[in-house]
Amino acid sequence: MSRATQPLEDLDEYSRIPPLDASATLALGADLIGAAPKKPSADVARTLKRVRATIADLEASERDALEESASDASDEDVKRRRAADVRLDAAWSAAFDRLSAWTKLPEDKQPEPVRPLLGLLFADGLEFTQVAYRSQWGESQLRLGALREENREESLTEMIGDVFVAEIHHAHAEYAKALAIGADSSTGRARVNRSIALNAARAALRKYARQIVAMADDEDEASVAATQRALAPIARVREAFSERQSAETEPKKPDAPTP
Repeated sequence: MSRATQPLEDLDEYSRIPPLDASATLALGADLIGAAPKKPSADVARTLKRVRATIADLEASERDALEESASDASDEDVKRRRAADVRLDAAWSAAFDRLSAWTKLPEDKQPEPVRPLLGLLFADGLEFTQVAYRSQWGESQLRLGALREENREESLTEMIGDVFVAEIHHAHAEYAKALAIGADSSTGRARVNRSIALNAARAALRKYARQIVAMADDEDEASVAATQRALAPIARVREAFSERQSAETEPKKPDAPTP
């Protein structure tokens, strides 16, 4: 089947954006804005406006970070951050364990929400809990936001228990306090947090991509081609990301023996 007659279920791949850092997200946002339809629908136009706004916020947060003078944390701050990090790690790990336990049952005994929740929260397992402090808080924030956006928090509570869900929220909030995520105390102005700005930009890009895909008519080659043009930047990013992952996981050839 040619790309021009690609079915909608394949086009849906275009709305799945790999995890990108801030600079890559800024570049993707700029490319998508440049490739946007000239006459978008009212819904797409509103979402595109949101994309522009979140990209601008992300740019501002990155500028703030560059301007922020480096300062050494006190020993007490370091201890507090480590304790908060361990607690949030444990909270997400417990949720992963309890959700994963359901998958050990026969498929016909597994509740419907289990697999979607694992995909939503743990597509890469618990790797997100092993990154730098602020990045981890951002990844945690992203997952909590996805739960709200897709109305799945009640399902998560049913699958793992309210005590575990409450612990995630509490540990997440304490982590934010330990990392001093919030206002810029030196100037008194609200500072756009880098993690929040990045997550908001990612969410806006995902929503925009989904709306573009939803507009496509897989029986109309012109419609499919227009969708592919609008989302070509995502296709390029996905391809590059896949190539990097393959290169990282490909086993290295052993050195040739010295004669």
